[in-house]
Amino acid sequence: MNDKHFFSKDKVAKMKRLLEGNGYSAEVKYGEVQLEYIDSVVVITTNSMPLQELKEIGREAFKARCHLIDLKDVLKCENQKLPFNTIDLANYIMTRLENEDTFDSNSQEKKSQ
Repeated sequence: MNDKHFFSKDKVAKMKRLLEGNGYSAEVKYGEVQLEYIDSVVVITTNSMPLQELKEIGREAFKARCHLIDLKDVLKCENQKLPFNTIDLANYIMTRLENEDTFDSNSQEKKSQ
């Protein structure tokens, strides 16, 4: 997904729906708009958050629907593959969320804070 398109100022409502698990409306050429990614877990990996593109209210809407995880270890690998795959990354994130008492993997629901 193109983050420049997704985080643009006029896409805040779409962003909020996706991050809440309510799907993302995708336009289909010569067809009707389709609702995709319903109840999906969204993982955004980036070197810098694209929040500067949004107004303050958009940034707050994003932050209210996300759990930001800052990787504490430097993962720089010159010409080598990263030392993990997508499953390892998902397990790492789940463990961090459980350890920070944010998410209970048994209930699959975010704990209230």
